[in-house]
Amino acid sequence: RKVVPLPALESAAKHVDAAVRATLQERWRAWSAGHDIPLPPSGAVVGASIAVHPPKFYSAALFLREWAACPAAMAALRIFLVFSDSRDHKLFMRAQECFNPDMPSELWTPVVVPKPHSGWS
Repeated sequence: RKVVPLPALESAAKHVDAAVRATLQERWRAWSAGHDIPLPPSGAVVGASIAVHPPKFYSAALFLREWAACPAAMAALRIFLVFSDSRDHKLFMRAQECFNPDMPSELWTPVVVPKPHSGWS
């Protein structure tokens, strides 16, 4: 049995993560280049409601990128990004222009939560 030192495992994990990320990005570019990108089907069997707020926009954008890179994931999963107000929604849309400039916003559904009459407790 061979024992691999922890730094070697961490280095290997970073290499795999970079390779997976590069593969997903290339798949997204190849798939989206010159094609109409289909909207997720309304018959998706799973829905994900994800609360999004600054400073976690980056994480949500990366998730959307990886989800959109996999046609099977898009077919099975509808994404609902939940924002606490319209200001956060607008800010996220501006961030998306940087993180995922070629991704149509119609691929996911924004949900802006109205403030309760009695305020947030």
